[in-house]
Amino acid sequence: MSKKLVVVILLLLSLSAQSQIREILEAAKPKKAFEGTPVLQKKSQILSVSAGTPNKVSNFLDFGGIAPVLFNTSTKKSVGPFMLDYEYLVNDNFGLGLSLLYASGEQTYSSSLFSDSYTGSINQFQIGLSSYYHIYTTDKLDPYVKGTVGLNLWNGSYKDNNGNEIPGKTFTAPTPFGLRTLIGLRYFAGKNFAITGEGNFTVLPKPAVTANIGVAMKLK
Repeated sequence: MSKKLVVVILLLLSLSAQSQIREILEAAKPKKAFEGTPVLQKKSQILSVSAGTPNKVSNFLDFGGIAPVLFNTSTKKSVGPFMLDYEYLVNDNFGLGLSLLYASGEQTYSSSLFSDSYTGSINQFQIGLSSYYHIYTTDKLDPYVKGTVGLNLWNGSYKDNNGNEIPGKTFTAPTPFGLRTLIGLRYFAGKNFAITGEGNFTVLPKPAVTANIGVAMKLK
């Protein structure tokens, strides 16, 4: 199966999942319309900062494909993912925005067959365009569905104990394309401050399910 066909299939599955989530939230929508002043309306602007778990970027490190064969122990370290999001509401229910993501991972390879150990490291920076659909908004709650399409910038290497890059073991970057869809909820504890929680399904660079938690500030 070609990579293009796989991408198309994953994209369709993502859109289907997002549509199903939206239908579920629509079904849970209060029967009686909110009669007060919603905390978010047309032209509102929101800045959000969040952190996610688990971090799986180190799974892209395979030491040139020989790690499962030659190494029997390994340790992993990770940072992030951290997200910074900006949203502008085009109307009361639909918003557009910019999303930044950063994550890094490190994996140490060792084996009883070798006296030396080796370390692989990877950094991911993603910039994407996001669309938001707000199911309903009250003066406190804001449930929404979000989709992000973006580009990944990767940096990685394999080094020995002395910090020297290992000949013949060059880092191969994963796909440069990013695709995420999620369901989120903001709870406004104040007029301009909210706590956020999100369930995130990543389609590209690799299918994964994560959870994000963070804070949001209403700028306008």
